[in-house]
Amino acid sequence: NCPIFNDDAFEPLKDAASAAGRLIRLEHGQPLTYGGPDDPRGLRFGSHGQLEPAGTPDEAIVHDAHRPDPSYAFALSRLDTTDFRHTPIGVFRQVQQPSYNQLMADQIEVARAKNGPGDLAKLLAGTDTWEVGLLPVASAQG
Repeated sequence: NCPIFNDDAFEPLKDAASAAGRLIRLEHGQPLTYGGPDDPRGLRFGSHGQLEPAGTPDEAIVHDAHRPDPSYAFALSRLDTTDFRHTPIGVFRQVQQPSYNQLMADQIEVARAKNGPGDLAKLLAGTDTWEVGLLPVASAQG
């Protein structure tokens, strides 16, 4: 929902009184809790790995933004509903990973170390070739 074209679409989250009970603030190392001071709640893992309400805030799981497996961050992203009952905000996932360029450079280095430098002329004149041909087209009248 675009707040410019959908006036008040995010009103439940902008209103301080209702936002406290709806927002799940994601802070690394802190329990996943929501609800106001009168009705504190937490989240825990269910029997099938899904996130579900905990019995008490003391049973809430601790947020781990550095978890290597992305399924936890995905489960957090699926908590939100159209009525904004459970809206997570903050850092869902923060992991260090090499860039695509670095992974590609590493792969090229491994190939060069294994096979030596490449020779384009040898590759083009080599015996490892493919024959490309046309397949017969079935007749529509057949």
